[in-house]
Amino acid sequence: MSWMQAMEHRWSSRKAIELDVTVESHDGRIRARTQDVGLEGMYLRVPVHCLEENTPVELIFALGRGRQARTHRVKACVVRRGRNGVGVMFLEFTADAFRYLEDLLYVARPLAGANGGGRWRSAGRSKGPQKVFGAAADPDR
Repeated sequence: MSWMQAMEHRWSSRKAIELDVTVESHDGRIRARTQDVGLEGMYLRVPVHCLEENTPVELIFALGRGRQARTHRVKACVVRRGRNGVGVMFLEFTADAFRYLEDLLYVARPLAGANGGGRWRSAGRSKGPQKVFGAAADPDR
């Protein structure tokens, strides 16, 4: 068992949310899609041969809508490999990224008619994500 697996303990629930994510590692850059998201990590649908356990990565994704959309860069590590992808644990991210994730997980509610495709509306905070979906954040912007 690796040190990352030994220390991994979920302290918040995960929510089935789909986001486009760019994953940067020492091997290059790949596009992924989340299956679920929590405050301490996310599960990414990627070909499992792309990322080994204990690989440090940087996740790049956008949260918000329109002019409120923000691109976030989060340092993480691959802690688990499954049949359809990998689980990553966040190692370091900004307070702004944490607030957006917190809002997405605990304050946002599905839009009417949303089918779980990543469409969520903020239920209380004015700066929270009102919609999360679309193309992965362009890390070169």
